[in-house]
Amino acid sequence: VNKKLPGNGGYPPLHSAAFSDHFEIVDLLRAYGARGPIVEPVAELLASASSSAGEMIYNVSCKECHSFNKTGLSHSGPNLWGILGQKKASIEGASYSKAFIRLQGTWTLAEFNAYIASPVDYVPGTKMRFNGFRDPATRADLIAFLRTKSDNPLPLPQSVPAVK
Repeated sequence: VNKKLPGNGGYPPLHSAAFSDHFEIVDLLRAYGARGPIVEPVAELLASASSSAGEMIYNVSCKECHSFNKTGLSHSGPNLWGILGQKKASIEGASYSKAFIRLQGTWTLAEFNAYIASPVDYVPGTKMRFNGFRDPATRADLIAFLRTKSDNPLPLPQSVPAVK
């Protein structure tokens, strides 16, 4: 059920259903076990992660769609200033998909790690057309950088549990 299908834009059925606002199908597929890949935690990597490497990753992969200025407006994606620890889908003026608006809770380090590993698997139906960062060290560096873009950075955890 998790496999990408030809003729489906290359996206898994969960994403296609959610992108078409068929959340009852998403719920049904998940009830039958459809999930994205298990995401490796980055807790041990965060202590030695490089904020400067994370800034380079941001500049290459994120900057076109996301700003991180404290008073900056959103680009096509939400402004990432203070995103870690913030309520999901809460950036004023951001254009969220219906799938994203359904998200609950705040962006913990573990949740954000899972999201940037594969946005389409974490939020089937997201507008974000990015395959994600499969490498845990890359995710840790990006998270280390984004932690610096906050008035109140989240503390580094003792461990970041895997999010399925």
